[in-house]
Amino acid sequence: MSPRSASSRSRPRRLVRTAVVLAVLLPAAALSYASADAVPLGRTPASIGAGAGGDGADPAALRDAMHCARPAHKVRFKERRATVAVAVGMAESYCRKDAVGHNPPTTGCPDGSDDRGLWQINSCYHQEVSDRCAYSPTCNARAAKRISDHGRDWTPWSAFNSGAYRQYLEVAHRAVHRAWHKGLVGLGASNAAS
Repeated sequence: MSPRSASSRSRPRRLVRTAVVLAVLLPAAALSYASADAVPLGRTPASIGAGAGGDGADPAALRDAMHCARPAHKVRFKERRATVAVAVGMAESYCRKDAVGHNPPTTGCPDGSDDRGLWQINSCYHQEVSDRCAYSPTCNARAAKRISDHGRDWTPWSAFNSGAYRQYLEVAHRAVHRAWHKGLVGLGASNAAS
């Protein structure tokens, strides 16, 4: 085997390895890029952190999504906008009311900040939202509704800007349908209460 043929044979392997590395690193970089600077001008970020992650196909995901769907329904999000609201909540906190994400100093928050509750409302950029409110599902949903202009603009959320919320759209749709229609379609009463 000549040196030229050995070199040409290893080149495809290097290209495949490079492609695999890029396929792994680029999505991770896109999801981890979530800074206050990514929010459009004139808007204050709702969250700065990268979000909770998780798998929207997880069997428990519907139960978790309901933790955002119920308060979204209670504060009267429009049903058609609530799916994105719940998907953002899943990507941000996995709809855990006690979720907290600590952020290092950023341009607008030199002392760092915390993203709090279901929709990870930032403590620095949204000081009008107390900790008590941020960790209350209904109050957090009300703050998310106000910050998102009644569900019309989710760009203040890092999980929306990164696209991380998209993996939760299907489970969010199911949770919203269940919350808005009281779980009467194909569900028993015990499932509707979960």
